Formats: sequence, structure tokens, C-alpha cells
Amino acid sequence: SIFALQPLLGNSLLLSTIAFGIIIILIIYIKSIHPQLKKNSEITALAADTDKLTGLHNRYGLENELNDLLLKEGDANISLLCLDVMGFSKFCSMFGYDMGDKLLLTIGHTIAEHFQLCSRIDSDIFCCIIPGDGSAENDIEQLLVDAVSANMGTQYTQLLSLKMGIYPITNNKAEGSVIVGSALEALKLAKASIDTNKVVFSSKMLEEKKFNQMIETNMLHALSKEEYKMYVQPKYRLIT
Repeated sequence: SIFALQPLLGNSLLLSTIAFGIIIILIIYIKSIHPQLKKNSEITALAADTDKLTGLHNRYGLENELNDLLLKEGDANISLLCLDVMGFSKFCSMFGYDMGDKLLLTIGHTIAEHFQLCSRIDSDIFCCIIPGDGSAENDIEQLLVDAVSANMGTQYTQLLSLKMGIYPITNNKAEGSVIVGSALEALKLAKASIDTNKVVFSSKMLEEKKFNQMIETNMLHALSKEEYKMYVQPKYRLIT
């Protein structure tokens, strides 16, 4: 009857009021913590892009910043320089890891004071943007020697040797990851050379890189299809 339904209706209205109140409280709470959530998200994103020791960009951050830079500047006459601090492990063995960290900090902050997008992308590898005319790479080694001598002492410059790989950015549509990878390819060749301390990435190197990638792809494909057979021939025969 109608009288029997009245308690049920009253209970439903009470539950609806409570649910509505909970929703309002949740909305107010979410709005109150939204700025903090946004701040935490920004801090997390910054940490993902940043080298912990130096506070510079890491490789991921450098690639993202390169993409943004090329979008803004278009056909800018610039190059990406990657440099490796040669003998860093020996330096740490001789002077200790604390002095090794100080050396990395000195190098990183010195480059950052003079060039754009200074980044530490590996333990002893730094990158930065330099003018496309190539004038900067001739001065950068002396710049770092002077900084290390001033901040740490001349005795620490004796083992300081740099190898450099340079990628001229001629295509503003190139991806940051491709640019960094190409500069590292040039650096790899510089480290393997005894005649020079720097290598500039060229179209010939690009063709060789594509050719090597094609060979590797074909070999992996052949291995997956079991097109190769291995025969083992003993080098020595032991007679008992």
C-alpha cells in the first residue's frame, strides 16, 4: 500500500542525498589536488629527460629538444657535436670517482655555458649544438682544458683527451634520434682512428650505414629461415 512504500521512498531519498554529497566531496577533493598532480607530472617528465649527475639533458631529452629546435629554427646552419672524454676510466682509477664526477660536472657546465642543448647522453659522452661553419670544434678542447685547469688544477688536464663526432644538420625534417645516432656513428669512427680526433658525418657514411643495416637484416632473415648451416672442423687432433 501507499503507507508501506513511504519508508522505502524515504530510504531511497536518503541514499541519493548521501551519494550526491559524496560526489560533491570527491569533485572538491580532485580540484584541490589537481595542481599538485600537475606539478608531480611535470617533475616526473623533467626527471625522465634529465641526467641526474649534471642536471643536463639525457639522450631522451636531447632528442626531444632537437625536434623542437628544428621546428622553430627551420633551416638553421648548425651541427650536433658529440664528444667522448677518452681515458675516463683510467682517470677515475688514478684520482677516484669523486674527482671523476667533478670532471664530468666541470665539462658539462662549461659546454652548457657556451653552446645550446648541452647534454650528457652516456657516462663520458656529451653533446651540444655548434655553428655549422665548424669553427667551434677547433676551440672546444682548449676551452675544456682551461676550465678543468681552473676548477680542479693543472695536474688533472694531463689525461684529458677528447674524440669528437659531428653531424651537420642539413635537413630540418630529420628526427632527433636519427641526428644523435648519426653523430654517434661519426664519434665511433673518430675513436677508432689514430690519425684524427674528429670525424664529420658524410653522405658516404650514410650509404655505408644503410648497406651494413641491409646486410644485418638479410643475415637475420636467413638465420630465422635456417638458410645457414654450420660445420665445425677441429683445429687440432689429439692422438692418444
